[in-house]
Amino acid sequence: MSSLAEQRATAREAIRRRTAGASEQSVAEIVAELDAHVGMAAVKAQVETLIAQAELAKKREALGITSAATPTRHMIFVGPPGTGKTTVAKVVARAFHALGFLPTSNVLTARRNDFVGQWQGHTAEQTAKVLAAARGGVLFIDEAYSLVKDSNDAFGQEAVDRLLVDLEDSRGDFVCILAGYPTEMATFLESNSGLASRFPITVEFPGYNASELAEIVVVIAERNGAVLPVVSIDRIADLCVSVETSGVTGDRAFDNARGCRSMVEKAEANRDARLLKMGDDIEDLDREALLTLEPEDFELPDLWASLIAKQPGAVA
Repeated sequence: MSSLAEQRATAREAIRRRTAGASEQSVAEIVAELDAHVGMAAVKAQVETLIAQAELAKKREALGITSAATPTRHMIFVGPPGTGKTTVAKVVARAFHALGFLPTSNVLTARRNDFVGQWQGHTAEQTAKVLAAARGGVLFIDEAYSLVKDSNDAFGQEAVDRLLVDLEDSRGDFVCILAGYPTEMATFLESNSGLASRFPITVEFPGYNASELAEIVVVIAERNGAVLPVVSIDRIADLCVSVETSGVTGDRAFDNARGCRSMVEKAEANRDARLLKMGDDIEDLDREALLTLEPEDFELPDLWASLIAKQPGAVA
């Protein structure tokens, strides 16, 4: 079996070899942007292969080689929060649009309350509105299993049934992506025999390790214009290692990259509080001083600290 790196290289080379115009070039650029994201090696390999396969299908179509049925490109994204599911959904939308499979690169994010109504007939109306708005792009249903709370949830089941009919009748008009936690998603698929057959592609998003979390923190901080001394980068790495060592990265509440953003925002707030204590001397601060995040500015985001505090043996 080829390695992930080999699979990704093969997919990217397939795209590059067939690049002939503006649309194809944009596909290559989209793949390059995906590749630039921290971590997600397995996700990148699978998505880049899907894009390459879609491009080959477009090439066959151009040569008059048609399939008896329109391929189903609906997908399931499973994994913990903050692992890039929404980001990759946008990549899929942009790539499929660039290839001509979708009229737009729009991504409509929806949840249960967007589909399920409060009275008889309201759910059908709500669901129809969502599906109409998603036409031509990607419909991203977050926490899709929440559509049906239990076997007595008639309104939720009505929404799913309407969605399944539309997926079959409007195949090729839009791409639907169901997202959520792995266990709940598996149960959801088992609850309706029509779901699994209409969503043949599953992409698994793993949580980030310590080095990836630290890299994400640095990337976010630098995008915000921060100056990071080496000692501050060391501090970030130490914090992320402590989080991984504590075992909370496997907690379903752990928010991965979202927590990285929270760490940066907290550091920026701490920096400003530190600078304000200088009083009148603040007028003498130069650009670097105003932008530098010192080691003492960095601390764990509240959620991560809370999860660690709940671990067995944690010091109160």
